Amino acid sequence: MNKAAGQPEAAGHHPEQVEPWLIPFRIFRSDQASAAHDSEIPLLHVNTLAQMLYEAFRLKDPAHALTPGVILFREGVVEGLPGPGVYIPDFRQDAFRLTDRIDVRRIRHQLGPSGLKAPLAVGYFQNGSHPEEETVRLRGKSADLARGLSAVLSLHGNLADYLDAAGPEHPDLPLLSIQWIAEAED
Repeated sequence: MNKAAGQPEAAGHHPEQVEPWLIPFRIFRSDQASAAHDSEIPLLHVNTLAQMLYEAFRLKDPAHALTPGVILFREGVVEGLPGPGVYIPDFRQDAFRLTDRIDVRRIRHQLGPSGLKAPLAVGYFQNGSHPEEETVRLRGKSADLARGLSAVLSLHGNLADYLDAAGPEHPDLPLLSIQWIAEAED
């Protein structure tokens, strides 16, 4: 055993000739194929996404009337999330909860074919119905949360985002705003 490196020595080989253990990682390069939403390469890993959301939202205790959730419109966009759906981060249990309360197909339908701008977004959902002035206040709160997430996303390097106002034209689809997340253009 090579005590300095903690690796077994190959029979008949000197320690300096032993291949070190390789731990692969993935670098998203702008010179690779097309944008992540057009390719099979995930945009990011679930742990990276969770860390970004935690950093953006941890000090900004969202009101109980507002819930941020990850919206996946396509499988394979976030490595580690199983497929299309709305995932609510639970920072107490360090997990995403796939919610059946909000249907991603209904969001896609409401946005229409030209409204789907990326396969990954963060939606800011209104819990219950509120008077118009409260809805306006919650829309402002969702914009504040989106700015915090935007600052964290900019540190990642290969991600860009933009915020769109959404609903709540349909009271059963309480989406106040949607923050699209895509691969940054060069």
